[in-house]
Amino acid sequence: MIKGKEKGLARKDVRQLADRVDDFWEENAKEPKGLLIINPFRHEPADERKDYYPPDCLEFAKGKKFCLMTTMDLVELLKDYLENKITTEETEQKIMNTTGPIQ
Repeated sequence: MIKGKEKGLARKDVRQLADRVDDFWEENAKEPKGLLIINPFRHEPADERKDYYPPDCLEFAKGKKFCLMTTMDLVELLKDYLENKITTEETEQKIMNTTGPIQ
């Protein structure tokens, strides 16, 4: 799920992802990895953005084993891939093995 936000992540965003994960699980009898990509504080310069993940959102996302990333994290992953620093499989594993914010 991808969200553009004027502020940081909200608990309702994580709850919406949880609902979508549950729906997928019910329809496919298979639990997916929850991935939430946000573009926080989208009207502010990238170097001035901070506090993307409030503590209650982090706790909820970690409890559900969701991976959180910003659009800036996504660009960095793409850059690393295009520069052959990381493979498709390594990228997938990084996402699948991350609980909370991607590093």
